[in-house]
Amino acid sequence: MAPIGIRRSHPAGAIRQVFRLGQERLSKGLKVVIFPEGTRNPDGQLGAFKTGGAALAKLSGVPILPISHNAGAHWPATTWLKYSGTVQVTIGPAIDSSLDNARSLTDTVRSWIASSLVNNTPKP
Repeated sequence: MAPIGIRRSHPAGAIRQVFRLGQERLSKGLKVVIFPEGTRNPDGQLGAFKTGGAALAKLSGVPILPISHNAGAHWPATTWLKYSGTVQVTIGPAIDSSLDNARSLTDTVRSWIASSLVNNTPKP
């Protein structure tokens, strides 16, 4: 799977590493999954999105594929306990990363995810 590990205690170094290793993986045809909130939030709640994923997409010339899920209903942000159930995943339309700047692209992705959570509220 070739994950890109980061040190959260060193954000500037972490984003440089994501850009370097992310571009390397994308150039090899691998997919890069980025969680723009950085951590889990309570089920159904969205936190602030960071722009690193959109910036990586722009740098690499690849589209962004927004995805939402209800895993928080089965693995709450406040505990390591997990609950049985089905995780529902919703995949949105690809977003052309060349159309806008990283902040606007991130806002577009966040809006789509927020809408998918409201319109397709998965039940645990």
